[in-house]
Amino acid sequence: MSERENLLDRLLVARFRRICRRNSGFGSGLAGYAGAMDQVRQIAAAGDERRRAIIDADLRDLFSRPVLAVLRPVARRWPDGLARVVVRLMPAGFRWLVGPIAVRDATTIKIPRCRFLAEGGADACLRVCRTPTASFFAEQVGLRAELRPDLTAGSCTIRFGTSAVSR
Repeated sequence: MSERENLLDRLLVARFRRICRRNSGFGSGLAGYAGAMDQVRQIAAAGDERRRAIIDADLRDLFSRPVLAVLRPVARRWPDGLARVVVRLMPAGFRWLVGPIAVRDATTIKIPRCRFLAEGGADACLRVCRTPTASFFAEQVGLRAELRPDLTAGSCTIRFGTSAVSR
């Protein structure tokens, strides 16, 4: 276990790996987060249609259908309120995947050094994270999300809600 990972992080990475394997069939002989990134790179290399289906299934399974069923009506009625809640939950809920997350304002987070980008590479960032995550939030949650990775700096800014503008 690295100094960055606690027991909960390791359990969440293991859950992520099981979800990815179940939905894609891709496994890895590598342990822990390195194995997860190996699986992510395999997903990134899949054809567009297959990749999209795998990622959609992975994200639905990560968030779980009951959670999505609650989020959709809230997003329709109070998108900016839900955006504020999502921003507050992201630092604790996704540190295991992307590393430390800073809240910039009520609807924006900043990942100063995205672990997913650093260890997965630009292809994984763009093909498995940025576009699919924005689409997932829009289509499955009903909440706009704009992900703006800086591939040079290795950081990412994410804005949620009506203030998020797709580019």
